[in-house]
Amino acid sequence: MKIGIIGSGRVGTALGGAFKQAGYGITGIVSRNQEHAKRCMRITGCKYWSSNPQDLLGKADFILIVVPDSQIESVVKAIRELPLLNDIILAHTSGVVPSNILGVKHSLSMHPISSCAGGKLPRGTYFGIEGDIEVGERLVKSIGGIPIVIPSEHKALYHAGLNFGAAYILTLFEEGCKLLELSGVKEPEKVMLSLASSTLRNAKKFGIKNSLTGPIERGDTKIVEEELEAIKKMTPEDLKLYKMLAKETQKFTEKKFNHE
Repeated sequence: MKIGIIGSGRVGTALGGAFKQAGYGITGIVSRNQEHAKRCMRITGCKYWSSNPQDLLGKADFILIVVPDSQIESVVKAIRELPLLNDIILAHTSGVVPSNILGVKHSLSMHPISSCAGGKLPRGTYFGIEGDIEVGERLVKSIGGIPIVIPSEHKALYHAGLNFGAAYILTLFEEGCKLLELSGVKEPEKVMLSLASSTLRNAKKFGIKNSLTGPIERGDTKIVEEELEAIKKMTPEDLKLYKMLAKETQKFTEKKFNHE
């Protein structure tokens, strides 16, 4: 199968590299950024680059659109009227936008559930797939991924859930670093990441419910009260968030003990 990729950012490059390693031919890259395109071409072994999505027609059996969600529709409009479009597989990587926006027989969304900051897609990466499930499962498995089927009506909920393990968890790390820095800790980011790494290792090994720790899990309300007073004094703007998280952790703890 010949693959064309529209979008040469981190995700497009990582996916292109994964398909190349799996033996596919990357026959065309479309990008508005020449430097990004060159990097993607170097990693994927692709020899052709263009800034026009229509130039992929005839060069690819499978076109993968890897652009921000807000740009998918404009890309589709640029290529929808091309002849023979229904004879190819057309996919995008959005975790929210439904695949039917692509408007062809073999429409697919395949959303990698992974951070591609390093430019590589780890084997065993989960993919949320929707649309042409049979094609999606085959493609994902061929690059060492694990497909999970997401109903189109639940994609926004699915993506919101993932945010708790991606963007929001980093926001919480940043909040923790802020409090550590106010308390006088040097290099708070290193300390926070060390703790978070051990927590995630435990969660992976023993399960999320069995890895919960801290004063709320231990029932030490006096410690929590002291923490709240310290936050109120030093950084009151964070008090609401801390109270909300403490409340949710209390619910989590009660649920855990009710199941034991």
